[in-house]
Amino acid sequence: MLGRDTRDSYRTRRTWYMRAVGAFLDVAIQDTDGDPAVGRDGEPDGRWSALNRMVICVVAGMATWFCAAAVLSEITAELKIAEKDGSILTIAVNVGFLTGALLSAWLGLADRCSSSRLMAIGCTLAALFTAGLTLPGITLWVALLLRWAAGMSMAIVYPIACKHMAGWFKVGRGVALGAVLGAVVLGTATPHLVWALTSSAVSWRLLVLACAGISLAGAAGALTLADGPYSSAVQDCDPNAKNSRPPLGHLLRNQALWCVLVGYSGHNWEIYAGWSVLKPFFVQQFSVSDQLGSLSAAGAIGVGFVGCMAAGWTSDRWGRVLTCLVSLTVSGLICLVIGHVESFGVALFLAGVWG
Repeated sequence: MLGRDTRDSYRTRRTWYMRAVGAFLDVAIQDTDGDPAVGRDGEPDGRWSALNRMVICVVAGMATWFCAAAVLSEITAELKIAEKDGSILTIAVNVGFLTGALLSAWLGLADRCSSSRLMAIGCTLAALFTAGLTLPGITLWVALLLRWAAGMSMAIVYPIACKHMAGWFKVGRGVALGAVLGAVVLGTATPHLVWALTSSAVSWRLLVLACAGISLAGAAGALTLADGPYSSAVQDCDPNAKNSRPPLGHLLRNQALWCVLVGYSGHNWEIYAGWSVLKPFFVQQFSVSDQLGSLSAAGAIGVGFVGCMAAGWTSDRWGRVLTCLVSLTVSGLICLVIGHVESFGVALFLAGVWG
């Protein structure tokens, strides 16, 4: 057991670190040991500052997701596989994310461990596994394993971020979660944007390393996050903690949960399948340049941040079920028709609405 002086010393160093990083991000960092002030509306005063910090961390932490898709031609040439087969690299990330999310839920990590520590670990591991793609002479199977591991790592970034922000908001929780989801969208678009701005000057390896570096910055930022007043008490990663895992049978019998899972899984199957080939679609279907294809993909994906915020706002006012139903319907219809569009402008518009 640590002595009191040692614990106080650790707390002092951590508070100094939080404020140092906060100054770098130009935001106010609140000490986690104090209770947040309450505003006139009864909600904690620091909730919007906490949301801003979380958005920055999630954008950075998810920057590795589509780094392979952004330089698909270059990576497939390196691995000596057909470009049409390169989509399996993104599929590996998605499968890894699914594996990590299920494992995290089964172990009850979100309820047993600090959100900031989990996110920092996830961002760091995603960065390391992504950087492994740049090693010379790797095979396709090694690349797939690295992408799968990166997806597993990101499973303790985005979902944990949603749980963390729920601890800061009761009123306006839909907007807060919409902002977190929008941050995922911006992080997904980041590799395309970086490649569009630097493709003539850097190699694909530098882009991948840059995305890994951005993820490491997200890990540093995550360590500054303070739990909100509505957060459930964590048990400091105690593996023997009781009631940390819900019974599997209870989850399997939860009809509402299955409805959410089916809707969410179907939507992600559709949207990420489309996003992973959005750049090649623009380049090959409309004969635009590689740079314009990357920029168009970044814009079409990144504009989804606005949609996420709008969906969060409408879910607080008109209900989450109606908002999800309309969003899923529009998204599915665009997925059906966009491949048949012959105009680049129309396709770009539809891709933006889709995002």
